[in-house]
Amino acid sequence: MTEKLGRNDPCHCKSGKKYKKCHWHHDRIAWSIRNNPDILEEPLEAMKRKQLDHLKFQNTYGKGKDIISTEWQGKRVVAVGSTVHISPIDKTKSFHDFLGNFIEGELGVDWGNEELKKPLANRHIVLQWYDSVRKLKKNNKTAPSEDGIYSAVRDGPAGAYYNLAYHLYLIRHNAALKDEFLRRLRVPLQFQGARYELFVAATFVRAGFEINFEDERDGSKKHPEFTATHLETGQIIAVEAKSKHRSGILGHPGKTQSEGKIRARIGTLLNEAFDKSPPHPYVIFMDVNFPPEPDVREKKKTRWMDEINASQAFRRPKSEKDPFNMIIFTNQPHHFGAEGEPDPPLEACRLVAEKPKIEMANPISLEAVWDAIGLYGKIPKDFPKD
Repeated sequence: MTEKLGRNDPCHCKSGKKYKKCHWHHDRIAWSIRNNPDILEEPLEAMKRKQLDHLKFQNTYGKGKDIISTEWQGKRVVAVGSTVHISPIDKTKSFHDFLGNFIEGELGVDWGNEELKKPLANRHIVLQWYDSVRKLKKNNKTAPSEDGIYSAVRDGPAGAYYNLAYHLYLIRHNAALKDEFLRRLRVPLQFQGARYELFVAATFVRAGFEINFEDERDGSKKHPEFTATHLETGQIIAVEAKSKHRSGILGHPGKTQSEGKIRARIGTLLNEAFDKSPPHPYVIFMDVNFPPEPDVREKKKTRWMDEINASQAFRRPKSEKDPFNMIIFTNQPHHFGAEGEPDPPLEACRLVAEKPKIEMANPISLEAVWDAIGLYGKIPKDFPKD
């Protein structure tokens, strides 16, 4: 067709337009493909590589959107949700570098600078973690890799800092992160609850759910933190997050208890969660805020797990149905870890209801949530190749 018609002839589709203004470009591409079948090999191979990279990323870090990034005019450009972040390449060599910049921007540079003026012990807990991260970087500048990136064993403060930054990134990238969340993170007495809600929401993102946060300002009724829709099955789950407050821990006033005297005692928090009775299958997350135990990976069971197992707080009479479908008990002990010591790992166990009030149409979605718990602490180190 391209040989029979001139560019200024009427198009063969009878649109009335000149050929060059209508099907000329399309026909040239079709002619090139017919006469050069190898022309598609390179883009097809590139697509295959991209798909494999996507699957590898999801298997390692969970579901949700891939990292969207490129280099442009000596800058690192990263798309996060509907926002774009641009920084010098030499200051954003790794994804961890980006997360450090990202959390500063989310919480507010001016707010952070005001906190840094205070004595270290009086600063917000995030700025105390930030100080520890700076020390960790300074003490490990020995032999960088070929691309100039230094490495170190992550300690407790660094684990707390970068996991918080990554959870902020995941929610901003995959859901609507409300300013109210950021405000609560900046308030010392509200920080612990907001931080745990972010962890729970990020877990659902990693499990392949779409997040819909409730309006925290609506006091007309009791409601869970958010609802989540499993993208694979369409299952809707109501989600509640509770974290045990302890004196002297995570910004709460008072004297810190000795480790031997700390008890789980989560009955009151569980009853508060049970009172909400949402209209969907219900998953409750409960963090015990407990000092880590040595060799927890080998033990597979801890003192706080034994206490919860012996508790009557979640047990109902045989005649009653359970007001939940699953409870996941966690312990994020980063803040108990010392500078320079290996980061204490997440501890978790779960309880699946035998007789839930609302049956699950797709129980596989619960397994997806539990599997995502195992991805906690895994944070990408590098940016994807363009």
